[in-house]
Amino acid sequence: MIGIFGGSFNPPHIGHLILAEEARMSMNLKKVIFVPSGISPHKQEILNAERRLKMVNLAIVSNDFFSVSDFEAKKQTPGYTIETLEYFSKKFKSEEIVFLMGWDCLKEIKTWHRWKDLLENFKLAVFVRNGFNEEEIEKEILKKVQILKNPVINISSSEIRERIKRGYTYRYFVPEKVYYYIEALGLYR
Repeated sequence: MIGIFGGSFNPPHIGHLILAEEARMSMNLKKVIFVPSGISPHKQEILNAERRLKMVNLAIVSNDFFSVSDFEAKKQTPGYTIETLEYFSKKFKSEEIVFLMGWDCLKEIKTWHRWKDLLENFKLAVFVRNGFNEEEIEKEILKKVQILKNPVINISSSEIRERIKRGYTYRYFVPEKVYYYIEALGLYR
């Protein structure tokens, strides 16, 4: 089984890495492929895809079970999760594909393109956050996903961007190479 970890990764942080490794170990995944979004149908004002791809590559370099794909980043149209998973299903025909996602995304899944197809045709594994409450999700949707028993990591990319903008330290929120990349280019200021 191969995990597909989608998101904006704006920037990628240690929470992403911890959750990906936790999912890899608990689900016995052969690998986790990070797929940074290109044109996001849900998020505005994100750093260009080329820089986010570079940061993800820097973040995962020391883990042989992690890789990054530019499938969504190079698209000229919005990247829809269902299309990404269909692509990886064709690419890895003999492997089951599981989409790794956050609890906050699951709460909004009914706004996603072809969300019913997504639930019917693919395995979804959900990371929990503080405030996780199963009652917020319809039972029919909840039955279709696997809730992961992950450590709760209270770090978010939006918090990191805000800290950078205000001049606060964020050094240990992101992998060291990502920190130096952000600093060298003056990103998120």
